[in-house]
Amino acid sequence: MRSHAGRTAPNEGHRGRCDLTSSPPQPRVPPPTSGARQPTSASRPLPAVREGSTSFIVTLLLACFLGLFGADRFYLGKTRSARLKLFTLGGFGYWVIIDPLITLFGAQRDVRGLRLAGYD
Repeated sequence: MRSHAGRTAPNEGHRGRCDLTSSPPQPRVPPPTSGARQPTSASRPLPAVREGSTSFIVTLLLACFLGLFGADRFYLGKTRSARLKLFTLGGFGYWVIIDPLITLFGAQRDVRGLRLAGYD
């Protein structure tokens, strides 16, 4: 079946043949940019993180010295986990080790999910 332009239809008559007359496909080149650099994730300012009223230093000291009794968790307002930590004597020793590290590396949050004040 022939099309109106005198060529064969796209799916007919070309099986197994190579068209050597056409040029190879060109690689995609990104569009040129102006002289200004595009901002990268490293150059963008980080969003501000809200801080609570609980102190980083007080939390760290409580976790180190009274963490066995859950004093750091009571201070942060996390009463349920504080009672559990109190009754299990620091989660059988695991929470006594883990909570100061979490606080020291800045991942500890208060009961509202806010960052501890004075970490920076």
